[in-house]
Amino acid sequence: MILYLLILITSSLSSQVQRIPADFAKSSAWCKLVFDSPVRRVYPDYNIVTGEKFISQIDTSSCKISVTQTHDSTTCTDGTTCSDQATSVVKIDNTTLYYCFSDNNSPKPFTATLLPNNSYEFSSGGISQICLEDPSKTSYSNLNPDDQLLYMASASFETGLIYYNISSDTLDKPPDPSTRGDEIKEMTGMFVRGDYIYTVYLDRTVSTITRSCKNDLSVYDGHITTFTVADIRCTSTIDGEQIVLDRVLSLEYSEELDKLFILTSRKPLTSSAVALCVLDVAADIDKLFDTSLYKGFDETGADTEIKQGEIKCGTSRSQAVEPECIRSVDATNVAAVLEYTDIFTFTSHKTLDHHLFYFLCDDSVGVYEYFPQTGKTKNLLDIYLWDEGRSISIHQDLIYLTFDNSVYITEPQWCSFYGRDPVGCIKSMHPSCSYSKTQSRCLSTLKCETSDNCVQDLETGSFSSLFPEGYSYKVKGTECLNNKIFIDTDVNIAPNGTISTVKSYRDCSPDPVVTSGPEPSVDSDKLFSTREIGFLAGMAGFAALSVFLLAILACKGNNKKKNPQSLTMKNSIAPI
Repeated sequence: MILYLLILITSSLSSQVQRIPADFAKSSAWCKLVFDSPVRRVYPDYNIVTGEKFISQIDTSSCKISVTQTHDSTTCTDGTTCSDQATSVVKIDNTTLYYCFSDNNSPKPFTATLLPNNSYEFSSGGISQICLEDPSKTSYSNLNPDDQLLYMASASFETGLIYYNISSDTLDKPPDPSTRGDEIKEMTGMFVRGDYIYTVYLDRTVSTITRSCKNDLSVYDGHITTFTVADIRCTSTIDGEQIVLDRVLSLEYSEELDKLFILTSRKPLTSSAVALCVLDVAADIDKLFDTSLYKGFDETGADTEIKQGEIKCGTSRSQAVEPECIRSVDATNVAAVLEYTDIFTFTSHKTLDHHLFYFLCDDSVGVYEYFPQTGKTKNLLDIYLWDEGRSISIHQDLIYLTFDNSVYITEPQWCSFYGRDPVGCIKSMHPSCSYSKTQSRCLSTLKCETSDNCVQDLETGSFSSLFPEGYSYKVKGTECLNNKIFIDTDVNIAPNGTISTVKSYRDCSPDPVVTSGPEPSVDSDKLFSTREIGFLAGMAGFAALSVFLLAILACKGNNKKKNPQSLTMKNSIAPI
């Protein structure tokens, strides 16, 4: 017998950003790679992870560390073991990687060759010019295959940027820092657009942007002739106060939008303000370099201002241009003032015509969508981390989160967090998440098939607009309680989001059928079986007995009518 119990549960809709707890975020990562020593950097497009004393090839499809080369550092002069890092990983062609190991501040080049079985073979020797003298510095690289030029930017290089000609094994570089300002403390990023290469680095306590032709036709005194530099900053109004954010923490260039996104803070680096600012490369950066006055000297050697006009690439020059802009690159379009002020880096992800940004701080990741029409962002999701994050990157719809000695790889949507809940899935307004009416659960939009009947509301996140009559689904219990029952739940969601559930109980196994033996066979020429004849005989006997008892009662009734006084006389006799 099935019993039904009705339980009503009300649900309130929260307007806050959905926050995914750390335990779910950790358990939902489908790939977890653990290394024996601290991880330095992930190169997802190469399937390479570098760290202290190792470089490893990883296989994301099987979630395995395929090949690892370790490098034992020599002993430092003070008798301690030097910290050895794998750095400067660059890919020249489809089969060759070049990298370096810092060995007691004496970096050594190595080569990784891709074999037919798709694994790397590591060997010593390579391009020594790309090795970093200071392994603690970050490097960025870009390849110009047409001209066989490799560009690499790092604060480990005195000039910050080098052009390495692969064919001729020659090196070009910008002017020395002494000719344009101060020491390069750290390189923040690099990107290539059109005919130019751009780098952003920390100079003194403020950030600086550089531009130079990627194919400089002339070299003067060993220096690139088209190199120019300017301060870069963002101005934002926060709580009614205008603040200049002049430290760029991280950057991302969007080729599609032709915009540079910079994560900025103030000097000295504090937790007072962090903002995402947007620059139009042509209007805000190139125009400044082409129209600004530059610092120079007159005939007497005195400081002066020089107007040198547009710096065109493809022009042969007899000497280098003046490098230092007097004006600054100013960003006034603030896409977001971020809630978590300890954010230190971010990465971008284009999916389904939506522009998403993932901001990393020590203990969480914030997911924002950028809207080009308005130039603003919206916070979609916050994911709490279970450990201190070091870096974040996205490649081919996979997110790579780096911790001290591990790398977690997962899909960047976290749609499974919403499970079967259509209200939360739709309300998230995450473009990568849709609710399947067929499967009654939240799916990655990229994985939705026509038969899944997926829906989403990216404008308002309204459940009632998609389900004006509400929605129902059934959850079947899978745990047999006390070895007796399953508990199933019918979930009914009203258009206003109110949830009611009906619980029903199912036996884990049906009661056994008890029989005394096999059923007797019935011959075709017999009207009744033996059991049926016995049953009918019993019923006939019971009927005959009933008729006999009724006859006796009738006789007694007749006797009473024939002798009415006998009873009266008996009742009137007095006791003696």
